Amino acid sequence: MPCKTVVLAGDSPFINAMNSRQMTGRAGRRGFDLVGNVVFFGISQGKLKRVMTSILPDLRGHMSMNTTLALRYLSLYTMMDPKLYNKDLFKGFDFKEHKKAVVQAAYRLVNYPLFSVYSQRTGTGRDMTQLLNRNYFRFALEYLRKEDYLSREGVAQTFCGLVSHLYYLEPANFVFVSLLKEGLFDKIYSDQKRSKEDLIRDVLKVLCYLFCRIPVKSKAFIQSLREKYAREGHATVPTIITLPEIPSAFKQCIAKHNERALNTAATYMRCFTTAYREELGPDHTLPLSNISFTPVHQNEKSHLTDHLSSAALKFTARSSFVGLSGQGDEFTSASDLQNSKRSGAYLDAAMQHIRELHDDKNGPLNGYI
Repeated sequence: MPCKTVVLAGDSPFINAMNSRQMTGRAGRRGFDLVGNVVFFGISQGKLKRVMTSILPDLRGHMSMNTTLALRYLSLYTMMDPKLYNKDLFKGFDFKEHKKAVVQAAYRLVNYPLFSVYSQRTGTGRDMTQLLNRNYFRFALEYLRKEDYLSREGVAQTFCGLVSHLYYLEPANFVFVSLLKEGLFDKIYSDQKRSKEDLIRDVLKVLCYLFCRIPVKSKAFIQSLREKYAREGHATVPTIITLPEIPSAFKQCIAKHNERALNTAATYMRCFTTAYREELGPDHTLPLSNISFTPVHQNEKSHLTDHLSSAALKFTARSSFVGLSGQGDEFTSASDLQNSKRSGAYLDAAMQHIRELHDDKNGPLNGYI
C-alpha cells in the first residue's frame, strides 16, 4: 500500500536490490505527495550503497505448474477426508465442497495457465501451452509415484509435507529428501568418535551445498582477504570463505538421484515429442542459435538413400542437427537435455528435478560458515 514515508528498520539478508526497490517504490501517494520519503535504519552505509547501485536481476518466465505444486494439490485433496479428523471438532465442515474446490483449482491451473509457449505450427501458443501443462502434470505424477511420494491410489505419503513446505527451493527439496531416505544424516550423528561441533559442521556443509549454492567468482578477492588478515597478525582467516567438500557418500546419493530424475525427464520428452510430432511442426531450427533453415525434400529415391534411411539412428526428442553427429535420445546430463532437445519442445529447468554436482571449474562456493 502506498504511504508518505517508508522505513526499512534493521538489516536483513532479504534486503537486496530487488526487494529494496519494491519497498521504497511505495513511498509517495499519487495525488497527495509530491515527494516520497525513504528512511534506512540500522543498515550499514556500505550495504546501502550496494543495494542502491546494484543492477536488478533479469526477469525470466517459467511454467506455473511444477512438481511440488502438483504434490501440494494432491496433499490438499488427501486432507479433505473426514475420516482423518475428529467429527465433533469439524462438525458442519463440508469436506465434499472443499474437495471439489481443490479439483477445480487444479483444473484451472492445468487448462488455463498464465504462461504461453510459442507453437511453430499454429503461431498462437495457447494450444501448445495446454498440451505442455497437461502432459507435464502427468509426468509430475509419474515422478512422484516413482519416488514414493504417492501411493498407487494417488494418496500423498511419506515426506510429502516436508517437500511441500520447501516448495520455493525446488529441486533442492527433492534432493534433500533423498538424502534423508538414505539415512545419511543419521550416519553422521552415529559417529561417536567425533565432537558435536564437527558433526554439526558437516551437516551445515551439506545444507549449504544444497540450498545456498552461490559461487565465489573472484579468486583475487579471496587472496586479498587472506593477505589482509595476515597483515593484521592473524595466522589464519577467522572464517571459512569457501565451502569445503561434502562427504563422498552424499555426492554419490545426489548423483543417483540425478540419474533417476534425468531418466524420468528424458522419458517424458521422448513420449511428448512422439505423441505430438504434428503439433510441434518440422524440426529445422538450430538448438543454440535458433537459426531456422527451410527444409528441402528429396523426392528422388535410390538404393543408397533407402539404405542410409534404414541404417540411420532413430530419435524423436533430440534435435535433428545434433542427431547428425550420431547421438540418439539418450541424454547424459540435464544441460545436454536442455540444450539439444528438438525445436518446438519446451522444457523448463525445474521439470528435471536435478541438482547438478558443483564443478570446481565454475569456481569455489561461498562458505557461509
